[in-house]
Amino acid sequence: MELNIERIDSGPACMDATATQEPSSYADMLAGFNRAAMACDANALAPWAPLVIDNERRQQLGMRWDEKNLPQRQQTLTEVMTEALDYTNGPVMAEAMQLLLNVAFGADLVNAPSQARGLVERMGRCFAFHNSEVA
Repeated sequence: MELNIERIDSGPACMDATATQEPSSYADMLAGFNRAAMACDANALAPWAPLVIDNERRQQLGMRWDEKNLPQRQQTLTEVMTEALDYTNGPVMAEAMQLLLNVAFGADLVNAPSQARGLVERMGRCFAFHNSEVA
């Protein structure tokens, strides 16, 4: 399976990795995603991404889903990348799995790095589009 690889503009340098406020622009969010991806830490927190409900904490507190002020937490890069695979007109899970299989079993080791970068770049653009003011 061949992946479409597109060139991206990483946007301006912005948002320190330790920042806690959520960026509101597409460029800020995309730049944050790109920096996190280049750090190669799938478990890193994504302070530039929207907060999500902390279901573990909600359960510990005995709160129901319909209650106000549910506890929130930052997403990890893994969660952001997975979410990016759910959007319409974005990359799909099948592409990620095919790439993983190609690398795991040596089907296409020559093109795999550029295909992986292309997939991650598309994930970043898709996530930033759907989670910034642009959406």
